Amino acid sequence: MTEQTKLILTILCAIVLIAVISWKVRSTMKAKNDLVERPGIISNWLSAQQNGKPIFKPVIKFIGLQNVEMELPADDYCEGEPEYPIGTQVMVKINPNKPESIQVTYP
Repeated sequence: MTEQTKLILTILCAIVLIAVISWKVRSTMKAKNDLVERPGIISNWLSAQQNGKPIFKPVIKFIGLQNVEMELPADDYCEGEPEYPIGTQVMVKINPNKPESIQVTYP
C-alpha cells in the first residue's frame, strides 16, 4: 500500500467518523429540543429500602401528551425522608417518543 493510498484511507475514515459524531450530536440535540414541558405536582411518595436505608421516590401527576391526567413515578429519589411535601408544583418534561419516561424539575 502506498503512502498516498494510506493518506486517502485515513482522510476517508476521518470524514466518516466526523459524519457519525455529527449525526449523533444532532440526534441528541433534536431529542432534547423535542421535549414537551408540562406543569405537574408531587401526588405521593413511594418508599423502599436500599442498602438498609429508607428511600423515597416521588409520584408525579400531570397532563400527558394525549391531554389525559397521568401519574408516574419519577426516576429521582431521596434518602431519609421526602424532600418536598405532597402537592409541591414541579415541571415535567416529556419525550414524545418515550412518554412513559419523564424528567422532573423541582423547585
